[in-house]
Amino acid sequence: MFGEIHLPKELSAIELDKYLENGWFRMGQSIFTCNFLNFNRQFYSAIWLRHVLKDFYVDNTFKKLKKLNSKFRIEFSEAKVTEDKELLFQKYKMGISFENASSLNMLLFDNKEFTIFNTYEICIYDKFELIAVGFFDIGLHSAEGIVSFYNPAYKKYSLGKYLIYNKIEYCKSIGLSYFYPGYFAPNYPLFDYKLTISKFNIEFYNLFSRKWQSINSFDINNTPLTEMKSKLDIMLKCLHSNGFIAVLLNYEYYNSNNIPHLAGYDLFDYPIFIMILNPTFDNFAPIIVWDTLEQKYSIVKCVSSFFAKDYISDGKYYGTHLMKIQECLFSHVDESLLIQNVFAT
Repeated sequence: MFGEIHLPKELSAIELDKYLENGWFRMGQSIFTCNFLNFNRQFYSAIWLRHVLKDFYVDNTFKKLKKLNSKFRIEFSEAKVTEDKELLFQKYKMGISFENASSLNMLLFDNKEFTIFNTYEICIYDKFELIAVGFFDIGLHSAEGIVSFYNPAYKKYSLGKYLIYNKIEYCKSIGLSYFYPGYFAPNYPLFDYKLTISKFNIEFYNLFSRKWQSINSFDINNTPLTEMKSKLDIMLKCLHSNGFIAVLLNYEYYNSNNIPHLAGYDLFDYPIFIMILNPTFDNFAPIIVWDTLEQKYSIVKCVSSFFAKDYISDGKYYGTHLMKIQECLFSHVDESLLIQNVFAT
């Protein structure tokens, strides 16, 4: 699956390390993975990042930030949500354009009275005034940065970036090996700042090889999404040339497996797919996908898990049914052979 969520009742330090190593991340009191994102009805690949802490050093950017913020006091401690942090979080939210959690307590703890994570905080003070806060989880050998926020009146001090640098430095100082800052999305600039922080020791999770590689080897033109689009475009042309009526569609519910109450249903989670419209099989429309994990096409039969009777399609997005794959009819790496072996019979 491209997306999944787990809801463990407890999580050991070594278990957190393993999740992070495989491209998972915290969300409230759950842990999830995803490989595709949708912003303003446009899909992007989610590329997970990590910092190799043995290679971390105080670069020129961090040196400048240390000098700029030398008058402020920094404190690290175990995390605790307090009224002043909630107020600062709400003040920060007023100055940003993207959506965030309704409260800090909801963001970190889902308003629950327990936590499965070993969470720490960094607080920055201007004399006695709290001006910036960052939270991060610590595992056995790894840490993940959860959130950073600050008083918008101090924007010129680049406190968001300063918080992350300090988290990374602290994690190295206590002997950790990796720091995971989450994902970035190629061609969507909101997350690009992550690539500017300690950029010399960043690795990305390569979904094709399922291994971590230096960010220097990342090819923005070869992401899971660009490959999927390219392969489906080729397949669509091949179908049309063979007389089939077929359309390429974006799937509204591609991230359904990340919804807690749908966890474990193994729903259809391809962001884009081809639907064959002229009748080729009895009573259902075949769907063709490109599997970036297995590197092959598959023709699948899907069944409906939910019918959205009021959904209005614009011809590009599909959301009439929440789908689940019932059967894989045939798979092959070559589009022509796939058509010959299935549709010609």
